[in-house]
Amino acid sequence: MTKRKNPRPNMMDVAKKAGVSQRTVSNVVRNYQHVAPQTRERVLKTIAEVGYRPNKAARQLRSGRTKFIALAVPDITWPYFSMLAQAIQTEANRLGLTLIVRETKGSANVERQTLENFYTGSVDGLIISPIELSGQELRELDLGIPVVLLGERIHDAGLLHLSIDNIGAARQMMGHILDRGAKSFWIVGDSDTMATRSAGKLRKQGFIETASLRGVNENAWIQLPASPWTLENGYQAVSSQLGKSTPPDAIICMNDLLALGALRACQEAGFVVPRDTMISGWDDIPFAAFCTPQITTISADIATISRKAVSGLRMLFDAPDSQLSDVTVGYQLLVRESTSA
Repeated sequence: MTKRKNPRPNMMDVAKKAGVSQRTVSNVVRNYQHVAPQTRERVLKTIAEVGYRPNKAARQLRSGRTKFIALAVPDITWPYFSMLAQAIQTEANRLGLTLIVRETKGSANVERQTLENFYTGSVDGLIISPIELSGQELRELDLGIPVVLLGERIHDAGLLHLSIDNIGAARQMMGHILDRGAKSFWIVGDSDTMATRSAGKLRKQGFIETASLRGVNENAWIQLPASPWTLENGYQAVSSQLGKSTPPDAIICMNDLLALGALRACQEAGFVVPRDTMISGWDDIPFAAFCTPQITTISADIATISRKAVSGLRMLFDAPDSQLSDVTVGYQLLVRESTSA
Protein backbone atom coordinates (compact mmCIF):
# COMPACT_ATOMS: atom_id res chain seq x y z
CA MET A 1 0.00 0.00 0.00
CA THR A 2 1.33 3.46 -0.92
CA LYS A 3 1.46 5.76 2.08
CA ARG A 4 0.17 9.28 1.78
CA LYS A 5 2.78 12.00 2.06
CA ASN A 6 2.33 14.23 5.11
CA PRO A 7 -0.99 12.66 6.13
CA ARG A 8 -3.42 14.75 8.10
CA PRO A 9 -4.02 13.69 11.69
CA ASN A 10 -6.76 11.09 11.68
CA MET A 11 -9.20 9.56 14.11
CA MET A 12 -6.70 6.86 15.05
CA ASP A 13 -4.21 9.54 16.13
CA VAL A 14 -6.84 11.23 18.31
CA ALA A 15 -7.95 7.93 19.85
CA LYS A 16 -4.41 6.89 20.71
CA LYS A 17 -3.47 10.21 22.29
CA ALA A 18 -6.76 10.50 24.21
CA GLY A 19 -6.65 6.86 25.38
CA VAL A 20 -10.08 6.00 23.93
CA SER A 21 -11.43 3.92 21.04
CA GLN A 22 -11.89 5.25 17.53
CA ARG A 23 -15.63 4.68 17.96
CA THR A 24 -15.62 7.03 20.96
CA VAL A 25 -13.85 9.71 18.93
CA SER A 26 -16.40 9.20 16.16
CA ASN A 27 -19.26 9.56 18.65
CA VAL A 28 -17.80 12.81 19.97
CA VAL A 29 -17.28 14.19 16.45
CA ARG A 30 -20.91 13.34 15.59
CA ASN A 31 -22.10 14.90 18.87
CA TYR A 32 -23.53 11.56 19.98
CA GLN A 33 -25.17 12.14 23.37
CA HIS A 34 -24.16 8.97 25.21
CA VAL A 35 -20.55 9.93 25.91
CA ALA A 36 -19.37 10.76 29.42
CA PRO A 37 -18.74 14.53 29.81
CA GLN A 38 -15.17 13.99 30.99
CA THR A 39 -14.45 11.74 28.00
CA ARG A 40 -16.01 14.21 25.58
CA GLU A 41 -13.92 17.04 27.00
CA ARG A 42 -10.72 14.98 26.74
CA VAL A 43 -11.41 13.98 23.15
CA LEU A 44 -12.28 17.53 22.07
CA LYS A 45 -9.12 18.80 23.72
CA THR A 46 -7.07 16.14 21.91
CA ILE A 47 -8.73 16.99 18.58
CA ALA A 48 -7.56 20.58 19.04
CA GLU A 49 -4.06 19.49 20.09
CA VAL A 50 -3.39 17.18 17.13
CA GLY A 51 -5.17 19.38 14.57
CA TYR A 52 -7.75 16.80 13.56
CA ARG A 53 -10.32 18.47 11.25
CA PRO A 54 -9.91 21.73 13.15
CA ASN A 55 -12.21 24.45 11.84
CA LYS A 56 -14.88 22.63 9.89
CA ALA A 57 -15.18 19.94 12.52
CA ALA A 58 -15.98 22.55 15.15
CA ARG A 59 -18.58 24.18 12.96
CA GLN A 60 -20.08 20.77 12.21
CA LEU A 61 -20.32 19.95 15.91
CA ARG A 62 -22.24 23.19 16.50
CA SER A 63 -24.55 23.03 13.50
CA GLY A 64 -25.37 19.32 13.38
CA ARG A 65 -25.91 17.37 10.14
CA THR A 66 -25.51 18.86 6.71
CA LYS A 67 -28.28 16.74 5.13
CA PHE A 68 -25.88 16.17 2.23
CA ILE A 69 -24.69 12.70 1.26
CA ALA A 70 -22.17 11.79 -1.45
CA LEU A 71 -21.97 9.08 -4.11
CA ALA A 72 -18.55 8.25 -5.61
CA VAL A 73 -18.57 6.13 -8.80
CA PRO A 74 -15.85 5.32 -11.37
CA ASP A 75 -17.45 6.82 -14.49
CA ILE A 76 -20.77 8.63 -14.61
CA THR A 77 -20.90 8.18 -18.41
CA TRP A 78 -21.36 4.42 -17.99
CA PRO A 79 -25.12 3.86 -18.20
CA TYR A 80 -25.18 1.54 -15.18
CA PHE A 81 -23.65 4.19 -12.91
CA SER A 82 -25.94 6.87 -14.34
CA MET A 83 -28.94 4.68 -13.54
CA LEU A 84 -27.58 4.02 -10.06
CA ALA A 85 -26.94 7.72 -9.38
CA GLN A 86 -30.44 8.64 -10.48
CA ALA A 87 -32.02 5.96 -8.27
CA ILE A 88 -29.94 6.99 -5.23
CA GLN A 89 -30.79 10.64 -5.83
CA THR A 90 -34.51 9.81 -5.94
CA GLU A 91 -34.26 7.90 -2.67
CA ALA A 92 -32.18 10.65 -1.02
CA ASN A 93 -34.68 13.32 -2.07
CA ARG A 94 -37.52 11.22 -0.68
CA LEU A 95 -35.81 11.26 2.70
CA GLY A 96 -34.99 14.97 2.63
CA LEU A 97 -31.31 14.52 1.73
CA THR A 98 -29.29 16.13 -1.06
CA LEU A 99 -26.94 13.97 -3.13
CA ILE A 100 -23.50 15.05 -4.35
CA VAL A 101 -22.05 12.83 -7.11
CA ARG A 102 -18.30 12.52 -7.61
CA GLU A 103 -16.51 10.68 -10.42
CA THR A 104 -13.33 8.83 -9.42
CA LYS A 105 -12.22 7.52 -12.85
CA GLY A 106 -11.42 4.21 -11.11
CA SER A 107 -7.95 5.44 -10.15
CA ALA A 108 -6.63 4.85 -6.63
CA ASN A 109 -5.13 8.35 -6.51
CA VAL A 110 -8.32 10.03 -7.72
CA GLU A 111 -10.45 7.85 -5.43
CA ARG A 112 -8.26 8.85 -2.49
CA GLN A 113 -8.30 12.56 -3.41
CA THR A 114 -12.05 12.49 -3.94
CA LEU A 115 -12.65 10.90 -0.57
CA GLU A 116 -10.28 13.26 1.20
CA ASN A 117 -12.46 16.13 -0.04
CA PHE A 118 -15.06 14.82 2.41
CA TYR A 119 -12.55 14.71 5.26
CA THR A 120 -13.75 18.05 6.64
CA GLY A 121 -17.31 16.93 7.36
CA SER A 122 -18.96 18.52 4.31
CA VAL A 123 -21.32 15.53 3.98
CA ASP A 124 -23.08 13.27 6.47
CA GLY A 125 -22.30 10.01 4.69
CA LEU A 126 -20.76 8.43 1.61
CA ILE A 127 -21.80 5.69 -0.81
CA ILE A 128 -18.90 4.47 -2.94
CA SER A 129 -18.24 1.91 -5.65
CA PRO A 130 -14.44 1.56 -5.36
CA ILE A 131 -12.24 0.22 -8.14
CA GLU A 132 -8.69 0.38 -6.77
CA LEU A 133 -8.84 1.34 -3.10
CA SER A 134 -8.89 -1.58 -0.65
CA GLY A 135 -11.08 -1.92 2.41
CA GLN A 136 -8.03 -1.30 4.59
CA GLU A 137 -7.22 1.94 2.76
CA LEU A 138 -10.82 3.11 3.11
CA ARG A 139 -10.65 2.55 6.86
CA GLU A 140 -7.27 4.29 7.11
CA LEU A 141 -8.59 7.34 5.27
CA ASP A 142 -10.83 7.63 8.32
CA LEU A 143 -13.42 10.04 6.90
CA GLY A 144 -15.28 10.26 10.20
CA ILE A 145 -18.62 9.64 8.43
CA PRO A 146 -20.65 6.51 7.66
CA VAL A 147 -19.57 4.71 4.48
CA VAL A 148 -21.58 2.23 2.38
CA LEU A 149 -19.79 0.11 -0.22
CA LEU A 150 -21.24 -1.02 -3.56
CA GLY A 151 -19.93 -3.53 -6.08
CA GLU A 152 -17.89 -6.73 -6.10
CA ARG A 153 -14.40 -5.70 -4.99
CA ILE A 154 -14.48 -5.39 -1.22
CA HIS A 155 -16.07 -7.83 1.21
CA ASP A 156 -15.81 -8.29 4.99
CA ALA A 157 -14.46 -4.76 5.44
CA GLY A 158 -16.51 -3.96 8.54
CA LEU A 159 -18.67 -1.65 6.41
CA LEU A 160 -22.17 -2.04 5.03
CA HIS A 161 -21.69 -3.57 1.57
CA LEU A 162 -24.31 -4.18 -1.14
CA SER A 163 -23.82 -6.40 -4.20
CA ILE A 164 -25.57 -9.07 -6.24
CA ASP A 165 -24.59 -12.74 -6.48
CA ASN A 166 -22.48 -12.44 -9.63
CA ILE A 167 -21.57 -16.14 -9.69
CA GLY A 168 -25.19 -17.21 -9.29
CA ALA A 169 -26.37 -14.79 -11.97
CA ALA A 170 -23.67 -15.98 -14.38
CA ARG A 171 -24.68 -19.59 -13.76
CA GLN A 172 -28.28 -18.74 -14.59
CA MET A 173 -27.26 -16.93 -17.76
CA MET A 174 -25.04 -19.80 -18.90
CA GLY A 175 -27.75 -22.33 -18.11
CA HIS A 176 -30.12 -20.42 -20.39
CA ILE A 177 -27.57 -20.26 -23.23
CA LEU A 178 -26.80 -23.98 -22.91
CA ASP A 179 -30.51 -24.75 -22.96
CA ARG A 180 -30.65 -22.91 -26.30
CA GLY A 181 -28.16 -25.49 -27.64
CA ALA A 182 -24.90 -23.54 -27.62
CA LYS A 183 -21.70 -25.61 -27.72
CA SER A 184 -19.03 -23.02 -28.57
CA PHE A 185 -18.45 -19.64 -26.90
CA TRP A 186 -16.54 -16.39 -26.81
CA ILE A 187 -16.29 -14.55 -23.50
CA VAL A 188 -15.87 -10.83 -24.20
CA GLY A 189 -14.38 -8.70 -21.42
CA ASP A 190 -12.06 -11.18 -19.75
CA SER A 191 -9.36 -8.76 -18.61
CA ASP A 192 -6.96 -8.70 -15.67
CA THR A 193 -7.23 -4.97 -15.00
CA MET A 194 -8.39 -3.22 -11.82
CA ALA A 195 -11.39 -1.70 -13.61
CA THR A 196 -12.89 -5.08 -14.47
CA ARG A 197 -11.01 -7.73 -12.48
CA SER A 198 -13.41 -8.32 -9.59
CA ALA A 199 -16.73 -8.48 -11.42
CA GLY A 200 -15.18 -10.21 -14.43
CA LYS A 201 -13.57 -12.93 -12.32
CA LEU A 202 -16.85 -13.78 -10.57
CA ARG A 203 -18.91 -13.77 -13.75
CA LYS A 204 -16.38 -15.88 -15.66
CA GLN A 205 -16.31 -18.34 -12.77
CA GLY A 206 -20.08 -18.75 -12.94
CA PHE A 207 -20.08 -19.14 -16.73
CA ILE A 208 -17.29 -21.72 -16.86
CA GLU A 209 -18.37 -23.74 -13.82
CA THR A 210 -21.86 -24.16 -15.25
CA ALA A 211 -20.55 -25.11 -18.68
CA SER A 212 -18.18 -27.66 -17.13
CA LEU A 213 -20.97 -29.20 -15.06
CA ARG A 214 -22.99 -29.54 -18.26
CA GLY A 215 -20.13 -31.38 -20.00
CA VAL A 216 -18.81 -28.56 -22.20
CA ASN A 217 -15.16 -29.12 -23.14
CA GLU A 218 -12.74 -26.37 -22.11
CA ASN A 219 -11.62 -26.13 -25.75
CA ALA A 220 -15.07 -24.72 -26.55
CA TRP A 221 -14.04 -21.36 -25.03
CA ILE A 222 -12.19 -18.39 -26.49
CA GLN A 223 -11.62 -15.49 -24.10
CA LEU A 224 -11.47 -12.04 -25.70
CA PRO A 225 -9.86 -9.33 -23.50
CA ALA A 226 -11.61 -5.97 -23.37
CA SER A 227 -11.13 -3.32 -20.70
CA PRO A 228 -12.77 -1.04 -19.83
CA TRP A 229 -16.11 -2.52 -20.78
CA THR A 230 -17.13 -0.02 -23.44
CA LEU A 231 -18.96 -0.11 -26.77
CA GLU A 232 -15.71 0.51 -28.62
CA ASN A 233 -13.82 -2.29 -26.88
CA GLY A 234 -16.63 -4.77 -27.42
CA TYR A 235 -16.76 -3.88 -31.08
CA GLN A 236 -12.99 -4.08 -31.50
CA ALA A 237 -12.62 -7.41 -29.69
CA VAL A 238 -15.32 -9.15 -31.72
CA SER A 239 -14.40 -7.52 -35.05
CA SER A 240 -10.81 -8.66 -34.62
CA GLN A 241 -11.83 -12.23 -33.85
CA LEU A 242 -14.34 -12.34 -36.70
CA GLY A 243 -11.42 -11.55 -38.99
CA LYS A 244 -9.91 -14.89 -37.95
CA SER A 245 -12.93 -17.18 -37.63
CA THR A 246 -16.68 -17.48 -37.90
CA PRO A 247 -18.68 -16.64 -34.76
CA PRO A 248 -19.39 -19.31 -32.11
CA ASP A 249 -22.82 -20.42 -31.00
CA ALA A 250 -22.83 -17.73 -28.31
CA ILE A 251 -20.93 -14.51 -27.55
CA ILE A 252 -21.11 -13.91 -23.80
CA CYS A 253 -20.34 -10.32 -22.82
CA MET A 254 -19.48 -9.03 -19.36
CA ASN A 255 -21.82 -6.06 -19.73
CA ASP A 256 -24.38 -4.58 -22.12
CA LEU A 257 -22.00 -2.04 -23.65
CA LEU A 258 -19.70 -4.85 -24.76
CA ALA A 259 -22.73 -6.74 -26.06
CA LEU A 260 -23.88 -3.77 -28.12
CA GLY A 261 -20.40 -3.40 -29.57
CA ALA A 262 -20.33 -7.14 -30.35
CA LEU A 263 -23.74 -6.88 -32.02
CA ARG A 264 -22.50 -4.09 -34.28
CA ALA A 265 -19.41 -6.10 -35.24
CA CYS A 266 -21.50 -9.15 -36.14
CA GLN A 267 -23.93 -7.12 -38.22
CA GLU A 268 -21.13 -5.42 -40.13
CA ALA A 269 -19.59 -8.84 -40.88
CA GLY A 270 -22.91 -10.10 -42.25
CA PHE A 271 -23.87 -12.41 -39.36
CA VAL A 272 -27.43 -12.43 -38.05
CA VAL A 273 -28.14 -12.51 -34.30
CA PRO A 274 -29.41 -14.87 -32.96
CA ARG A 275 -29.56 -17.08 -36.08
CA ASP A 276 -25.79 -17.26 -36.57
CA THR A 277 -24.71 -16.52 -33.00
CA MET A 278 -26.39 -15.57 -29.73
CA ILE A 279 -25.27 -12.54 -27.72
CA SER A 280 -25.80 -11.86 -24.02
CA GLY A 281 -24.97 -8.87 -21.84
CA TRP A 282 -25.23 -7.69 -18.24
CA ASP A 283 -26.68 -4.61 -16.42
CA ASP A 284 -30.00 -4.05 -18.27
CA ILE A 285 -29.13 -0.58 -19.52
CA PRO A 286 -31.92 1.12 -21.55
CA PHE A 287 -30.13 0.73 -24.90
CA ALA A 288 -30.17 -3.06 -24.51
CA ALA A 289 -33.96 -3.14 -24.64
CA PHE A 290 -34.26 -0.81 -27.65
CA CYS A 291 -31.67 -2.16 -30.09
CA THR A 292 -32.40 -4.78 -32.76
CA PRO A 293 -32.36 -7.50 -31.62
CA GLN A 294 -32.94 -6.70 -27.96
CA ILE A 295 -30.13 -7.97 -25.72
CA THR A 296 -30.63 -10.75 -23.16
CA THR A 297 -29.15 -9.46 -19.90
CA ILE A 298 -28.86 -9.65 -16.12
CA SER A 299 -30.79 -6.91 -14.34
CA ALA A 300 -29.64 -5.99 -10.83
CA ASP A 301 -32.31 -4.68 -8.47
CA ILE A 302 -31.06 -1.09 -8.53
CA ALA A 303 -34.12 0.19 -6.67
CA THR A 304 -33.34 -2.06 -3.70
CA ILE A 305 -29.61 -1.25 -3.84
CA SER A 306 -30.44 2.47 -3.70
CA ARG A 307 -33.00 2.12 -0.94
CA LYS A 308 -30.72 -0.01 1.25
CA ALA A 309 -27.69 2.21 0.63
CA VAL A 310 -29.44 5.42 1.67
CA SER A 311 -31.37 3.84 4.54
CA GLY A 312 -28.10 2.24 5.68
CA LEU A 313 -26.46 5.65 5.91
CA ARG A 314 -29.42 7.02 7.86
CA MET A 315 -29.24 4.10 10.28
CA LEU A 316 -25.54 4.80 10.83
CA PHE A 317 -26.21 8.51 11.45
CA ASP A 318 -28.24 7.57 14.53
CA ALA A 319 -26.59 4.30 15.54
CA PRO A 320 -22.91 4.31 14.58
CA ASP A 321 -22.33 1.10 16.56
CA SER A 322 -24.80 -0.88 14.41
CA GLN A 323 -23.71 -4.32 13.26
CA LEU A 324 -22.61 -4.14 9.62
CA SER A 325 -22.47 -6.89 7.03
CA ASP A 326 -22.37 -7.83 3.36
CA VAL A 327 -25.89 -7.71 1.88
CA THR A 328 -26.77 -9.63 -1.28
CA VAL A 329 -29.39 -7.92 -3.44
CA GLY A 330 -31.61 -9.65 -5.99
CA TYR A 331 -31.36 -9.76 -9.77
CA GLN A 332 -33.30 -11.07 -12.80
CA LEU A 333 -32.32 -12.86 -16.00
CA LEU A 334 -34.15 -11.01 -18.77
CA VAL A 335 -34.41 -13.25 -21.85
CA ARG A 336 -34.77 -11.20 -25.02
CA GLU A 337 -34.40 -11.56 -28.76
CA SER A 338 -30.61 -11.93 -28.89
CA THR A 339 -30.82 -15.47 -27.45
CA SER A 340 -34.32 -16.43 -28.60
CA ALA A 341 -35.18 -19.05 -31.19
